[in-house]
Amino acid sequence: MNIRYEETEDVRLLMDTFEQNDIEVADDEFTGGHTTLQKAYAAYDDDRDGRLIGAVALAGRLGRTVINGIAVEPEYRRTGVASALLKLVMDEAKRRGEKEIWIVARAPLFFEARGFRYLTERDVPEGLFDCLSCPQFNKDCFPRLMKYEFD
Repeated sequence: MNIRYEETEDVRLLMDTFEQNDIEVADDEFTGGHTTLQKAYAAYDDDRDGRLIGAVALAGRLGRTVINGIAVEPEYRRTGVASALLKLVMDEAKRRGEKEIWIVARAPLFFEARGFRYLTERDVPEGLFDCLSCPQFNKDCFPRLMKYEFD
C-alpha cells in the first residue's frame, strides 16, 4: 500500500468521509460557530488512483480541543491508516501546546491502546459533545467519552 496523507481544509470532504463511515455530523458542524476546525488530514491510496480512504479533524469547541471525527474506509481498517491519522492530529495538538484532547469514541479500544482514558458523563463539560443530548445515546448508539492528557 502506498498511502499519502495530506492536510485539508475541505469541510465537504470531511463531512462526506465521516458520513460514509457512519459518523454522525451536523450539516453545519464546522460552519455553525459551535466547532472551529483547527487542522484536518485526509488519507489517499495512491496505488488505487489516489482514492480517498480516510480523514481526521482536530477542532476547538467550548475552549477545548476535540477530535471531531476520524474515519477510515472498512477495507483499510487495521492497516495503520487510523493510527497514522491520529498521530498527525496528536502531534499538531502537542505542537500547539494543548494539554488534552477530548473525543466521543465509537472504537474506544483503539483509543485506549493509544493512551486515552475513559470518562463519565459528569467528567465532560456541559455542551462539549452534542451526542450526550441525543435520544439514541446509550440506547441505539454506545460511544465512549474519552480524553488524552499530554505529559
